[in-house]
Amino acid sequence: MKYNYTATDYLNKSLDGDRMVNRFLDRYESHAGPSHKLYAKRQVVAYRDWLADGGPIPFHQDVEREPYVEMYIPQHRFRQLVELDQDYDDLCRQASNSNAVIAQMREEEHIRNSNPSVKAAYEKYKMLLEICR
Repeated sequence: MKYNYTATDYLNKSLDGDRMVNRFLDRYESHAGPSHKLYAKRQVVAYRDWLADGGPIPFHQDVEREPYVEMYIPQHRFRQLVELDQDYDDLCRQASNSNAVIAQMREEEHIRNSNPSVKAAYEKYKMLLEICR
């Protein structure tokens, strides 16, 4: 497969003019440069799809390639990135939990609005909670 650009061209196009990348590099006291290596990402195709067609399983898979970027970063800054990634995962989990709680609240509100007896019982329940406080 022939490429129209080199890793240096790719780096220049994607990094030099990008303020976010430059800010990232400055924030983490790091440097980035072109690499001679290429990242090869195989397209995932389920075997059951091949078997369903009844045809032979091909031994050749298409590969998408793009150049790597080499980055030099101090160890303490790398640890910060790892911790930041963990914080991001925690926030995603919390957001997922929050979405589930909101969905449950909307479902309960719909049930209260569609059933007058449930709505009356809920109002009494809220009143008892206020009295207990």
